[in-house]
Amino acid sequence: MQSDIDLDLVVPTPLHARRLRQRRYNQSLLLVRELDRRRGWPVCANLLLKNVETVSQQGISSREREQNLRRVFQGHHSLWGAAILPVNDLMTTGATLRVCS
Repeated sequence: MQSDIDLDLVVPTPLHARRLRQRRYNQSLLLVRELDRRRGWPVCANLLLKNVETVSQQGISSREREQNLRRVFQGHHSLWGAAILPVNDLMTTGATLRVCS
């Protein structure tokens, strides 16, 4: 099914390499792949890199979440003006999605 929403890319929130090795999958990537399958939205799984391992966001305040994620993600390409949908597995305060955006 094609979507009526015009997106350039759908981007999953990356995990730090150590966390990915522990978990063996990125749940945000699984969600993004399903969006691609159902809606035909283009996926770019390597646009962002989480280059700093952080403490869990669970149980910390919104302000602490923002500080925890400061300078954690690195973008690989300049996509100024592109319509990009960042996807995270769970949204509580929106801190991760704001930082990725």
